Amino acid sequence: MIERVVDYVAGIMRAGFRLRVGPYFGTTKIKYPENAMIITDKRILLVFIPLKGAGHIVGETDVSMWQFLLAKKDIENILKKMISEKSPNKIISSYEKNYAFNRDEIERVKITPFFSKIKFFMKNGEKYSYSLRDKKDLEKLKELFSKKL
Repeated sequence: MIERVVDYVAGIMRAGFRLRVGPYFGTTKIKYPENAMIITDKRILLVFIPLKGAGHIVGETDVSMWQFLLAKKDIENILKKMISEKSPNKIISSYEKNYAFNRDEIERVKITPFFSKIKFFMKNGEKYSYSLRDKKDLEKLKELFSKKL
């Protein structure tokens, strides 16, 4: 059976303490650079959409943070093209830090509208927390995961 894309969110950022720490001088890669979410009928894919400088901290400037704030349309355009041209498996394998988890592994979902956050609590104890760029995306996810809230 073919995995079907249900929806997507462009402009996400992993939330949590000490996830975006870099050097005071020089360049470093961000540990969790994913900036888009693809929801399929089977899985949640967390993917990195490559933009210039994305996934890096240069000096004290978090390039991905600025892209989260200012480049949602750029991320969305590349994401739409990626979804139309590649299968979910090809998308996951297109970058080493892309990953996915099965929807049936989700125990519950918590949505925090004030902070525009979604947090997935997994049956194995893992937690994945993301800030979203737009509140309308949060509402869309609230509807998609209404049975897990």
